[in-house]
Amino acid sequence: MTCGPISNTYRWLLNQMNIPARTVQLATKHYVNGRRKYDTHVSVEVWDAQRSKWIISDPTFNVNFRCNGTKVLADFKELSRCSKMNVAIVPVENGSTYLKGRRLSDYYLPYTELLYALVAVPVPKTSSSPALGALEMPYPNWLQESRKKYQ
Repeated sequence: MTCGPISNTYRWLLNQMNIPARTVQLATKHYVNGRRKYDTHVSVEVWDAQRSKWIISDPTFNVNFRCNGTKVLADFKELSRCSKMNVAIVPVENGSTYLKGRRLSDYYLPYTELLYALVAVPVPKTSSSPALGALEMPYPNWLQESRKKYQ
């Protein structure tokens, strides 16, 4: 399994435990403009009800992220802002990573490049959580438009 199936399975398991989670598609500028077909990644954000915010929980690399040395875990919007402002992004590794090439430091491109474009579908309202809105940048429908560029 690669990042898509791992993330979708992780999200499904969290949702089965009544933990709101959403799958997030990330892509580089080169993917969006049609130059590099494989410059994408799929991850997960988990809703933290205590903080009323999303938290990145990337199952492929088994990491969360913080910006600028803070102790608060970040969501993808925050991580993207930190990257654009050249603020340090700190991965928080959660134990061992067993698959070769599945450490963040082994990935073929910097994670910050994947923050150029993000999309996540909204999570429907349940009895235990509020309706949680969508995330899409750099512009609406970028993912559908980008996919049309590839055979």
